[in-house]
Amino acid sequence: MRTHVFAVALLLVGVTGLVGCGSSGSKADQGDGQSDVSRDCVDTWNAPSNQANQSVVAGRFTVARVSNWSAQASGGGPGAGESQGCGYLFHTAERYLSISGAWEGQAIRWGVPPTMGGSWSAEQQASGEDNAGVDSEGRLSAK
Repeated sequence: MRTHVFAVALLLVGVTGLVGCGSSGSKADQGDGQSDVSRDCVDTWNAPSNQANQSVVAGRFTVARVSNWSAQASGGGPGAGESQGCGYLFHTAERYLSISGAWEGQAIRWGVPPTMGGSWSAEQQASGEDNAGVDSEGRLSAK
């Protein structure tokens, strides 16, 4: 069970070998002054281009934990090896599915870190609060 909790935490914050800091909010700070791309994780999930992921969770999950993540490769200088993305942890009382994506310019690349799922535990339930609802078509609404 502890392995699953640790693995989910890695998916929401970064990947092995990276030092990262996460946020519980859904809006990411772009840090580059650009306002033409929404880095709001709820908006990103609900985009028409994400229908494949939406259909995976539609009818299977009703709640989620949505978060931004950022990571920087250890040993790099300022700006070296930095990445940002959105993490989505869907769950029921028995199962979970974690889907994440990394920002690449104005688009998000899904499956970074890789999607994973498994049994949901009491430790996972106690580790955070759900901050989004999932409708019957797999779209999110912030709580």
